[in-house]
Amino acid sequence: MMYRIAICDNIEVSWIIEQFISDYARLIPARIETDIYAQGEELYQALAEGEKYDIIFLEIQTVTLDGVRLGCRIRNELKNHLVKLIYVSLRQDRIMDIFEADAQDFILKPITEAKIDHVLQRMIDKIEENTDECFSYRIGSVVYREFYRDISYFEVRHKLVYIKTKTGDDEFYGTLKSIEEQVKDHPYFFRASRNYIVNLRFVKEFYYGEITMRSGEVIPLGVSNYKKLLKSLNISLRKNKGEEG
Repeated sequence: MMYRIAICDNIEVSWIIEQFISDYARLIPARIETDIYAQGEELYQALAEGEKYDIIFLEIQTVTLDGVRLGCRIRNELKNHLVKLIYVSLRQDRIMDIFEADAQDFILKPITEAKIDHVLQRMIDKIEENTDECFSYRIGSVVYREFYRDISYFEVRHKLVYIKTKTGDDEFYGTLKSIEEQVKDHPYFFRASRNYIVNLRFVKEFYYGEITMRSGEVIPLGVSNYKKLLKSLNISLRKNKGEEG
């Protein structure tokens, strides 16, 4: 397992946090990769362009973009509710800011190894608790996660899987069979044709031969799968009603 962590603070504090993370990584059976960002705008741009992290340490009072505002933009504009946000500040009175952007924790400076170790263990535990709610895939040595509910569809071409989500697109090596195995316990995923698995929650309409997604994209629907789709929609609707109840 590998975790990716971003740190956005002044360079001296970022180096300290990075060193404590590196020390912690030696104690667990997993790799941790860290990236440092000097400014909030730089981090936001990286996320907007598709960079993915499991945990982000955010100084609340960054120069170009307040950490709280940045956290809100990550949640509301980028629709990223998976990453764990950790606010860092010299001011204890800013602790209530964690609720504004749905942050998971708050660290009061000065930074200590004990504080970092405690937060990292809590966040990694939370990430592992969410495993059943997330689809995991690997690119190189890095494991990425997406909430099942945020995935629109999968397309497989020559062992390359294209995944379309609310927050963007990605691609990785895999097979349709392996995708089916991972999503089999989620009734709103449906194999539309030889190359596609769709999330029924993102379907706008369908006819013999094609499915139109809410995004406007048209997915081929195997003729023999039309009745199966009707059945799957009924199952999905019953499942949703059960969750709401």
